Amino acid sequence: AYLRGLERYAATPGANLSKIASVASFFISRVDTEVDRRLDAIGSPEALALRGKAAIAQAKLAYASFTKVFSGSRWDSLAARGARVQRPLWASTSTKNPAYPDTLYVDELIGPHTVNTLPDATVEAFAHHGNLARTIDANVDAARNVWSSLPRVGVDLDDVCAQLEREGVSSFQKSFTLAKKPSDSGLVCSLRPAFSNSSSSSFWRLLRWTGVSTAVSTYMSPRLEARITDMPLPRRRKRCPGWVPAGIVTLARLPSTHG
Repeated sequence: AYLRGLERYAATPGANLSKIASVASFFISRVDTEVDRRLDAIGSPEALALRGKAAIAQAKLAYASFTKVFSGSRWDSLAARGARVQRPLWASTSTKNPAYPDTLYVDELIGPHTVNTLPDATVEAFAHHGNLARTIDANVDAARNVWSSLPRVGVDLDDVCAQLEREGVSSFQKSFTLAKKPSDSGLVCSLRPAFSNSSSSSFWRLLRWTGVSTAVSTYMSPRLEARITDMPLPRRRKRCPGWVPAGIVTLARLPSTHG
């Protein structure tokens, strides 16, 4: 759909493809929460062995599809005119299960052209003990095996996706309704350092690797605050125009040598 949209726009007079940016969002921890619940209900040894693996597997397979879509002659012709890839965005990346590492959904999803929206606690955890390495395209065959094993043990993946879609729409609908109140008509973006010590260095390198800053959402209803690290922005703005529903994460584009 994204490529079709670019192609249609490219056919219009004066089209500037470089002005178009987009992300494709994927729930991460919510996938494990729902799939693990079903695996626990099934209760077989084979099912229980798959707990905590579905979300990472989904993301790795999505990234593999991303690399295929944004390659080849069709994409090359658009890229030659300045088109940008539609970046995979990993959402819901805090660890809900305390039995799992608190940086699980960061450590395993690092790679070029990706965005990871992190809550405060996960940002601080990664800055303290995260593992900075390119991991998103590692062990893809194992991810395929996990994904194909889930239906075999009794997990209906289509139903999982439908359930998460319903829950996601409902959640954002509630946030949108709250944000429509007159008192919520302004969004203030606080651009200040997220860290004040050297522990931020590995996290900052992660941001430079992906090429996009991760804006940390803190629910300051009716205002949504976005914290960023202290690298200078191309343009600093104290107030963002318009408004967004509470719960929508704001991203700031930063300079990067990785495109």
